[in-house]
Amino acid sequence: MIVDFQHHFTPRELIKEDPGDRLILHYDAQGAPSYTIHKLLYDLDEHVRMMDESGIDAAWLTSAQGMCADLETSRFVNDKAKKAERDYPGRFIGAAHAHPHGGPEAMKELLREQPIGRVGRPEEVAAAVLWLCSAGASFVIGHALVVDGGFTVH
Repeated sequence: MIVDFQHHFTPRELIKEDPGDRLILHYDAQGAPSYTIHKLLYDLDEHVRMMDESGIDAAWLTSAQGMCADLETSRFVNDKAKKAERDYPGRFIGAAHAHPHGGPEAMKELLREQPIGRVGRPEEVAAAVLWLCSAGASFVIGHALVVDGGFTVH
């Protein structure tokens, strides 16, 4: 299975003007250039067409619009990413978004999509790495071990 870990996505409802075939530079709340807006950001049918053409089985949906946004916008982006997962089964994995300095409420939003209800601890990831480096994993070849508390399969 081939997974693209960076498919940019912005729900159409968050794009103020129709970009047509243009690229529109979007600025963040501080006035700094943040990302370009174009119609591919919200055209998931076109995403799937390009994925099929490139041999990509699934894609991780990420959204610049949802990362450093207010909680309501982040929640909206997260809900739309989950809808994309339902509308295109097996094709998209919606990343959870919340402002990194959003405090406890932002953390709750991230955990809303985490099946075990908490973030992973560094020692849990380290234990998996140590096992892969040990003699006990000597027969493990060419496998991507996912250590994410069930997020990917959720």
